Amino acid sequence: MNNNINTGTTNIPIPDTAYTKWRKSTELSYMTAWQQVQPRNYRNPTPNEEMLNKEAVLMLTLIAALDYCIYDLIEEMEEVGKYRHAMKRNINKAKDLILHAHDLFYRNMLGIDSKGVKQYNIASEQVYEAVQECVYLRAPERAYNIIMALIRLQSKQREKLGARYHYKPSAELDKIPAMLEILGIHDYALDNIIERRVRPIVMNAEYIG
Repeated sequence: MNNNINTGTTNIPIPDTAYTKWRKSTELSYMTAWQQVQPRNYRNPTPNEEMLNKEAVLMLTLIAALDYCIYDLIEEMEEVGKYRHAMKRNINKAKDLILHAHDLFYRNMLGIDSKGVKQYNIASEQVYEAVQECVYLRAPERAYNIIMALIRLQSKQREKLGARYHYKPSAELDKIPAMLEILGIHDYALDNIIERRVRPIVMNAEYIG
């Protein structure tokens, strides 16, 4: 159903542009991926479909974890008195990109699968908590390094998934490392440590009780 309505004049539906059709198709692919990894009574996906679906869900939960972590960074920078001026502006720009990437998927899923939203929240919280448990740096290195690793990991997942699951807001997140260089914090490249900890949560469906 076309939801693009000309409310300013006649309320006649406006045909979607090619870009809008592509975006909706991509979002539907992620909704389908999430639903396919939940317990169900209908046809099971093929092994390849199941693998790709789980990889897509892992990318989405990494983005959701970023939503938590950007606020951790703000809090840690406030504690050391550096959430000011240019640093504050760049952190807020990064926050806006993260919130957009997360909210766009979350709101769309909320309108399609309310039960799935609950499972998604559980999975996202477990991923976030697992990351917190395996990083022992002091603030503000802690939140900064977690964010850098999560950005690279979600980018790695996007590239692994290919064109079918291309999610433009995920690609926009790749701008964040350059934005946060101004903080002058060392990047310890914790990608492998974090990936080894969080990957089983999604790939083995550990979040499903």
